[in-house]
Amino acid sequence: MILRKESKNYQGSGTIDVSWAIIRGFGAGLMHSICTVSVGMGISYIRKREKLFYCGTLSILMMAITYHSIYNTIVMSDYKYCGFILPFCSYLPIIIFHRKQKKEEKKFKKSVTYTN
Repeated sequence: MILRKESKNYQGSGTIDVSWAIIRGFGAGLMHSICTVSVGMGISYIRKREKLFYCGTLSILMMAITYHSIYNTIVMSDYKYCGFILPFCSYLPIIIFHRKQKKEEKKFKKSVTYTN
């Protein structure tokens, strides 16, 4: 049922132009990279904890599936431009975390002195 609705949305919309395709492609690429990063980081964190491995892996995958479906639902609705804001707002904390981690690594390298 859902697959039929999605394929009707793709096939039945003849008003798609090039700018829409570029924006949709960029938003979808960013959304897929967010899902990939979150699953990769989550599984690397969960792997070390034996008790949480199976339910944690399932939870991480369900989170990625849910994020993906929310994105697709918003983009195919009347509020499609709000759907493109979702990946950008999700990507900002990843960038901030990554930059903060790099700064801490530089501080740690400067504070460590090697003596013989």
